Amino acid sequence: MKQFLLRIFYLFLAVWVCQYLLFIAFKHTLDNHSQFRYSRFFRQPEHKYFVLGNSRAMNTVNEKLARETLGLDLINLGFNGMTANYIFPVIDEINKHNKGSEIFIEITAFDAPKDDDQDYSFFISNSESFKKIIPSKKYDVLPLLRLNSIFFLRSMYFYNKPDDHSISSRIISSETGKKVASGGVMPMITDKKAFEQMIDSIQQLCSSHGNTAHFFLAPYYPPSLKRFNDYNEITAFFDQKKYVFTDLNKSELDNNMFADRVHTNISGANAMTTVMFQRPSTN
Repeated sequence: MKQFLLRIFYLFLAVWVCQYLLFIAFKHTLDNHSQFRYSRFFRQPEHKYFVLGNSRAMNTVNEKLARETLGLDLINLGFNGMTANYIFPVIDEINKHNKGSEIFIEITAFDAPKDDDQDYSFFISNSESFKKIIPSKKYDVLPLLRLNSIFFLRSMYFYNKPDDHSISSRIISSETGKKVASGGVMPMITDKKAFEQMIDSIQQLCSSHGNTAHFFLAPYYPPSLKRFNDYNEITAFFDQKKYVFTDLNKSELDNNMFADRVHTNISGANAMTTVMFQRPSTN
């Protein structure tokens, strides 16, 4: 019986060692070669301009245009579904390596449910800030679990291709536009108090490390913008606080520059990137 239990123990030990070594091999290769935006960031964290936020930030700022045409040292770290609980640790990582940088943050990311820790678990070995807010020990005991994440899949997908301009070229359909126009009113931000507290904290976090927070509101398809009953209240908050804030809805994009009701397409992104970074402090 004792020998049987020892064999079971050695089997589990061998499986654990193998999965650990497999993870190390994947991680080392992707960390050093993948063109996924977060892989690039952890390889080279020093930049002049950073962009943070959810898919609206990701689809509003064309990193390729900013770097190659406008000549800016910029990285867009916006990601689908990104919320405040991961914007804070990313800013921590930026602050560790940069001073005098400008961090552009799309504000609707502060009105969404908490992100899934599993997606960000792939990079906990790269970031103490990430690790602090992912309390589960399962990723340390079974590191292969970190491969069950969209960040791992994106790191694989962008292994040999650039992740700096993957913005849709489609144009919102007239049918979708009509549906949006016929919808009822709704709030842009549901919890104003929590929103304002988070914005204040971000402002303090950036300024205390010698970096500048540039808040911005990405453009909405015009009929969508009209549905928000708190739009003026939200934008007035930034004026009252005298925070640097750019409302890109004032640029009045053509309808054919939107992919859907909340995202610009590549034409809109090119226009907005030029507006933001040629006049970064304009309200």
